[in-house]
Amino acid sequence: MQTRVFPLLGGVLVLLVFMMVVPVDADAQALGQDEIETLLEDLKQHALTLNIDARIRGAENTTVWNMELSRVTISGKAVRVRLDGENITVEAVFTPYRAGGDRLLLLAEGTTWVDDGKTTNESTTFQSLPLQLGESVFFYPLGDEPLQVDLETERGVLNLELEIQVVPYSEYTNNQ
Repeated sequence: MQTRVFPLLGGVLVLLVFMMVVPVDADAQALGQDEIETLLEDLKQHALTLNIDARIRGAENTTVWNMELSRVTISGKAVRVRLDGENITVEAVFTPYRAGGDRLLLLAEGTTWVDDGKTTNESTTFQSLPLQLGESVFFYPLGDEPLQVDLETERGVLNLELEIQVVPYSEYTNNQ
């Protein structure tokens, strides 16, 4: 049985390689410079920029740590952000969907892994956040209640807050 399968498989592979190497119609495969520029301009018109301001808030709402980042995407394509700490890892996935005009639906998923030295606890949150282009929304991947944590000599509270703003890519590049 093996002697029949391998020659057949070899023939199929040769046919596939031949089909990839030999062009069917050179004119059909090549795009003109004008067509490429039109496609790129269309992509720019529909592209979105996610601006994310990640903050760790402490007692009395003080900012203990923050980071800003921007990612370019299109409607329906996810943006993944991962924050690694000593005992905690947070991964947030944001997927914007255009809902007509300046309206969006932002799907936000947060997964956290907390290691207490003995076990690793995993939790996931998921929210759908309606918003307008340029409007800020807040996502709390650890939940909206602060975590009780040991800070060297005292017990404190911390929470991770992600502020997300979605703007058209063209607006973002004009402000840079």
